[in-house]
Amino acid sequence: MFHRVRKHLTPATFIAFLALVFAITGGAFAATGGGNRSHATLTASAAKSKGARGPRGPAGPAGKEGKEGKTGATGPAGATGPQGSQGPAGSGSEGKAGESVKVTSEASECPEGGVELSNASGKANVCNGESAEPGLPGKPGKEGSPWTAGGTLPSGSTETGTWASARFEGVEDGSSHSPISFPIPLAAALKGFGSTGQTHYVTTAEQKKEACNGLTGTSLTNCETKQKDTEASCPGSSEAPAAAKGNLCVYQGLTEEPEENVSQFQVQSIIHPGGSGRAHIEGAGTAGAILQVVYEGPNEGASQLQGTWAVTAP
Repeated sequence: MFHRVRKHLTPATFIAFLALVFAITGGAFAATGGGNRSHATLTASAAKSKGARGPRGPAGPAGKEGKEGKTGATGPAGATGPQGSQGPAGSGSEGKAGESVKVTSEASECPEGGVELSNASGKANVCNGESAEPGLPGKPGKEGSPWTAGGTLPSGSTETGTWASARFEGVEDGSSHSPISFPIPLAAALKGFGSTGQTHYVTTAEQKKEACNGLTGTSLTNCETKQKDTEASCPGSSEAPAAAKGNLCVYQGLTEEPEENVSQFQVQSIIHPGGSGRAHIEGAGTAGAILQVVYEGPNEGASQLQGTWAVTAP
């Protein structure tokens, strides 16, 4: 059979056969042959035509979510930020009062209902509750102040107090006595009254440094000298009584008088309470002193004189 095909195969039929094959596959061929020779040379060229791009189709549905990836390495710590503002105060309720704590001896056990607590010393049991036995003795306290019962005011120490005197309605000329007591006795009595003594009465004018106003000549000189002596011994006031060492200072405070001016209503002297007989001794005793208050002139209403005092032990 192949022999038959070969017998009828010529260059022209071969070229036609190839053209049919390329036509089926969409190609275009050109063939050239020379004379009556038994072979042919085939040259093929393919041309492709490119059309315009069509419109983009709609987006497809989202795919399934993939598996979670591995956790990455922790990064370095960031810098510390600035401190924030203070928040509002909390509104917690007040806590309950704590229970008493009792200490028992080492051999004792906590009573029923008590809770045994640890004790760093190891010498006693500490129980939260009532103890069946008395507690252990506490440590000795610090030495107390020398201002104890039966003692005396230490040298250079000061104690203060108050005083008052009244004048009844209708009483014109006269005097009264107002005692003052030292809570802690002095070791020794104070002598004398006035600028040359150890006890002093400081008027309101002297406290305000107005006692010498309006004076002239010798009166002014004497007043200024007395004012300096008083300030040296009594540097305080009725609001803040003070006294130099070894002095008792009595300060005039509130003074109430009737409408008519009283010619004299003041402490005339300070008297030692331990004087014998009818003689008055100016000064102060170790336990206190007596203020002699005098008043003169008409009095149609009650009057009162009061103030403070300070004494500093010699």
